[in-house]
Formats: sequence, C-alpha cells, structure tokens
Amino acid sequence: MSEVTLILKELRNGAQIDGDMISRLVKEHKPTRDHQVGLHERYKCSQDGVPIFSRTFEDKSKINNTLNNDFFSDIVDTKVGYFLGIPINYTYREPEKDPVTRQINDQEAQVKRLVDQKLSDFVRREQVPEVDAEAAKFSAICGMGARLCYIGTDGVEHIENVYPWECIFLVDDNDIQHPEYALRYWVEQDAENKEIYKAEFYDAFQVSYWMIEKGQADQIENAFMPDPSEPVNPRDHMFTECPLIGFPNNNELQGDCEKVLELIDGYDRVLSDMNSEIDQMRLAYMVVHGFNPDDDFLKKIQKTGVFGVDDETGGAEFIEKNLNDVAINNHLDRLRTDIYYFAGSPDFRDEAFAGNISGVALKFKLFKLESKCITAEREITSALQQMFKILGTKWQIEEVDFDPDMVEYQFKRNFPLNLLDDAQTQAAYKGLVSEKTRLSHCAIVKDAEQEIADMQADNEMQFNLDLVQTEETLKVENANAPEPDPVVVAEKGGVPNA
Repeated sequence: MSEVTLILKELRNGAQIDGDMISRLVKEHKPTRDHQVGLHERYKCSQDGVPIFSRTFEDKSKINNTLNNDFFSDIVDTKVGYFLGIPINYTYREPEKDPVTRQINDQEAQVKRLVDQKLSDFVRREQVPEVDAEAAKFSAICGMGARLCYIGTDGVEHIENVYPWECIFLVDDNDIQHPEYALRYWVEQDAENKEIYKAEFYDAFQVSYWMIEKGQADQIENAFMPDPSEPVNPRDHMFTECPLIGFPNNNELQGDCEKVLELIDGYDRVLSDMNSEIDQMRLAYMVVHGFNPDDDFLKKIQKTGVFGVDDETGGAEFIEKNLNDVAINNHLDRLRTDIYYFAGSPDFRDEAFAGNISGVALKFKLFKLESKCITAEREITSALQQMFKILGTKWQIEEVDFDPDMVEYQFKRNFPLNLLDDAQTQAAYKGLVSEKTRLSHCAIVKDAEQEIADMQADNEMQFNLDLVQTEETLKVENANAPEPDPVVVAEKGGVPNA
C-alpha cells in the first residue's frame, strides 16, 4: 500500500499532519518528480533532457553527431493550440423565467448582473486565458497540471499555476481535481546558500509550513520540521476547500508523448547515425595500386594534390562507401508516421495538408487529436468547477449569491473553418434551435449572449432611425403641401389661416 493511501487513511481517522508524514510522502514521490521533470526538460530540448544529446561512443575517433528532431514539443504545442488557442468563454447561466410571466425575477436578474461583473473582473485580473493555456500545456507534457487558489495581501482572491512535480495530492483513484489534502514542496536556497526543501500542506481550512535541508531529506531517519520563518503556523487560508487542485490530462495522468518516446529516440538515432556516416565519408581513404608510397611521397601529395605513376599497372582511387538511402528514408518515414499516429497528433508535413481540403476531410484528419481534446476538456472542466467552488466560498462571504454550478464553460477549437460553410450551417439552423445555441456554435462569435445583446441594440437603433426618417419625411411633405383654400375650409366649418 502506498504512503499516500496510508497517510490519507490516518488523516481521515483524525490524525494530524507531522514532519514524518511529509518526509514519507516526499521520498515516495521522488520517482514521479524525476519523471515529470525529465519530460519537461525534453519539451525544452535541454542538453540533459534529450537522450540523443548525451549519447557517447567508446571509440572517441568516430564521428558522433547528435541531431534532435523535436516531435515532443510539436505534438504538445499542436494539441494546446488546437484545444485552447481560442480561450475558454466563462458565462453565468441565465436564471429560469417565471412560467406565467415568462420574465426573469428582478432580484435574480440583479444577482446575475453582479455575478457577471465579478466573473468578468476575475477573468481579466487573473489573465485566466493565459493561465488555462499553461495548465493545459503542463497537462499535455507531464500528464497533469496544478493550480493554487489563494488570498493575496490585497485581500483579493488569486490563482497561479504551480509545477506539477512539486505537488502531491492525497486522493483516491487519481481524482486530483477534488483533493481532501495536498502537499506542495520545492527547493530553494537559504541565507547560507544551503539547498532546503520548503513544503506547504493544505487541508480544507488551513495551510501549514515545513522545511528540511535537501541533503537530510534523502535520509530515512530525518523528518521535516515546522518552518520557523512563518510567524503563524498553521494559518487559515480563508477557503472551505483544499485550494491546491490538479488538472489531469487523462485518468492515467499520462502525457501526450509518453507512449512514443522510444520511437522519437529511434528516429533521432537513425538520423544522427546517417548524418555521421555522411560526415565520415569526407574523411575518405585513398588506395594506391602498383607501389607502396613512402612518407616523402605522401607529403608531396598533401602539398600539391597531384602525383604521377610511372608503372603502367599502377593507379590510385578513393574508397567509397555506398549508403542504402532508400531503405534509410523508408525507415525514417515509417518511424515518423508511427510517432504521430500513436501520439494522436496530425503531421502537417503530410501531403494531405498541402492542398485546400474540405472542412469534413480536415476533421477526419484531426479525429484522433479531437478525441484527445474531448478527454482533456472533461478533465479540465471538472477542475475548473472545483476552482470556482473554492473561489465561491470567498465570494459568498462578500454576500455575492454565487452558485459554482451555474458557471458554464464554452470550448471552441482553433480550427481552420470554411466561413462560407459555417454561414450556410448557421442559416440552416435559424428557427430550429435557440439563438444562444445557434450562435454559440458560430465560428466568428466569441460570446453568444453578448452577440444577442448587440443584435438587439442594433435592431433598436435601426427602429429609431426608421422612425426619425419617417418623421422627417412627414415634415417635408407637410412643408411642401399647398395652402388650403379658405372657402373650402369655411364651408367645412373650419377657420381659414389669417
């Protein structure tokens, strides 16, 4: 049984977190931490992160080219750009209308306006689109992202992403979106330039602070101790939920490239070896027939580059190495195809993307990528719901009647649509579904509710312009009308104009 399961059971039975528990969690987490850090280093193409960069041969005289083909970051960036290249649109659901009057209650309408403003301010202040994209990126790289909600010194709620390898979630069945307890730990230097582990342990109400020297953390008998630099330890974090939550890529917490790492390394080795062979051929050897040249003869060749052979049976030639480039290229093509296929990512160097293919054909090419994004969308939605549940506890204290279940998340793929096809589809749906539903699937509409409001404002403006134009026309017509005949007016009982 893992330490996470054992300690979670102890805490549920009423035990208090202590330094020994923190040490046990950190020691058990080390392989996972190293693995996730290694994946991130591969994404960055660092010297230590990509295996081909550290390849060596026992024979140092052999050329050893190390060429990296960055499939890893291409797969990750393609997924994140397609998935969240267009930011998530956050809206608060409309209250239900009165079944009789078909109108929204004034009090509920006022609450919605207040929550809409609160939500809009939060998204803008915290730069949520960028934060969401970073969480999705780490999720695609490491299999999970992590986010911390906290109250700043300004008394306002904030969010920030933290490195996933710094986080341990005490949960059942990888349900890291809804942790009961969570630990965050990282390395920093103290005033004496010693490396120390700092740790923060979160439950539903409090956060406690811990520390230990990094060298001592590797020894079983040493435990974390309370951080003496914190004046209040533990302290309330001002929420009623654990504020450190995870953003899983899938239920297995597996990154998008983990299944194809060996294929990527194989491609790097083959291309590097092929490049080394080509470089090695520049150091070609010459064979001389009919006599054995001495040192003076070789020096003369190196100086002039030309020599003659008196013996009619003699001669000279370079030894050439024949490379089977067809077999090598076929092997590289197969590796490349398998990398993108098993990673579920499109290869934009494929000839199928060269022409102007239709939207339907393009969707078939992106089917595996879309399937991955659907899974990620479910996972990130669950995490966002938990995030607003945490933040909502603070907003409710501020007397904002906020229901986190009323927040809606609209995902829209960054897809190169044919706008003419989209316009025809929109026209076909008009009258068959609600305007909000129809416009929410329109490629050029970012916010369906705002678009409906803008359309209504345009209609009112057009109505007012038409009314003004009608009144002006009547004034002109009346001004150009002939004066009435006084006799006729008198006969009708009227008073003629003076």
